[in-house]
Amino acid sequence: TPEAFPTSVWVRRREDKSLGRYSRQRRPEGMMMRRGSWTPLLLALLSITLVALGEDTADTGFNTFTAEWEAKYNKELRTSSEACVTCAALLPFGVPKVGKEHTCISHCELLVPPGSPDSECEMRCWKVRAATFLTKKPCEALGACPLPLPYAAKYVMDLEDSHFRPVVVIRGSERSDAFVDRMVEYIRFSFEGIHVRELSLTGGDAEEESGFRLMRPIHAQVERACEILELDPNLAKGFDLLAFDHGGLVARGYVQMCNAPPVRVLITYNTPHGGTYSPGADTPAVEGLPALPDDVGPPPEGAYEPYSPLAQAVSSAAGAYLDPTDRAAFVRNCSFLPDANLHRTSHPDAEEFAAKLGSLEKLLLLYAPQDKATSPESSPWFQSFSERADGAVVVHPLFDTPVYASLGLETLDLRDALLPRTLPKCSYEEPPSMDETVNFGGCRKDLYENMLTFLGTTVMPSVRRRTSPNPKFQP
Repeated sequence: TPEAFPTSVWVRRREDKSLGRYSRQRRPEGMMMRRGSWTPLLLALLSITLVALGEDTADTGFNTFTAEWEAKYNKELRTSSEACVTCAALLPFGVPKVGKEHTCISHCELLVPPGSPDSECEMRCWKVRAATFLTKKPCEALGACPLPLPYAAKYVMDLEDSHFRPVVVIRGSERSDAFVDRMVEYIRFSFEGIHVRELSLTGGDAEEESGFRLMRPIHAQVERACEILELDPNLAKGFDLLAFDHGGLVARGYVQMCNAPPVRVLITYNTPHGGTYSPGADTPAVEGLPALPDDVGPPPEGAYEPYSPLAQAVSSAAGAYLDPTDRAAFVRNCSFLPDANLHRTSHPDAEEFAAKLGSLEKLLLLYAPQDKATSPESSPWFQSFSERADGAVVVHPLFDTPVYASLGLETLDLRDALLPRTLPKCSYEEPPSMDETVNFGGCRKDLYENMLTFLGTTVMPSVRRRTSPNPKFQP
């Protein structure tokens, strides 16, 4: 039962016929809902208004849903959130500065409920200092302030007529940015007129997005992706999803948790589906976060434990940390992977997760050994470390794990829809050339055979899909 896992953060959703969208069925402990229960109703009423306006609305530019109205709504959303106001009040005193730690704490004590433990303000202030160092919008990255309205005005008018199925791209680490840019170019050149959307969870610039993805738990990113993709009219008939690094966990979480609109082909690249763990490596202060400067101050007690509440709350990578030598702590306290991979017994959503993942037309699991992006290297194939009886840590093959059967992977495999592939000639550091004078081969050929041929499937029978890539990429 859900009560058996008080730290579980997954939110079950049911289709609410009265609203025509998904509403929250329960709010597990630890999940802070960023909007009031009236928000889905407001969005539904807006949608009804837009439909009622019909063709006249298109001519006037959707005057009832303007950017000005959207900005005002987002501002009121922030000011009505107690957590957001509290975090904003601490920001001026949370700027990293040696010897100023107690300045933030003294102000924090005026904001927290009476009788709160002394460690409460120590924890809050350290989070604010760390987030201020890592991102321009620390309160959003910490989940204290609500993000902008997902039903952005610009997407209401961004309806593109294409003969090819839309593609959504989810980025990963900054290290892969140049490589992802090249992949987006490949897709757009190979399928003329295809709708490609790079998913932005914050609606801000690259620095805001990077900080949010770095610090927000994966389950929070999944919920945000569900809100955004559900309201994109371009994706209503289904789409293909391409994701990199930890973004692949967000993509798979979307498929298992929501999948409305449905994903047809899911391709993940260097994604640690089997978890991450480096035997013998020194564990950083907070698992998954970069080294923080001294003026941020020492992290509170317990921050060095990757399964601590602090690490799980401020680091997305901690949600995929699988320590085979302490599997009980992983199952009990890790915020994402035990739910996503059904490591917890009697998981209430097990059948739903398996059914949704098994409904994919194709699931491609790609990894490039040159990148050394995961540990173990075969984690993108759902393989993980396990501890033998003699204490040795070995890689656990996918086909011998309960995940293979319980998560719907076997269903995909039996109909040749599960495709684990290795790309030995590809590297993040050397994105494939777009120069037409360069011979077709190496990484570019690997990407065409293992990625492009599965994307952009024709959705209109009268239009023939390309049997070869755009002339620029032909051999």
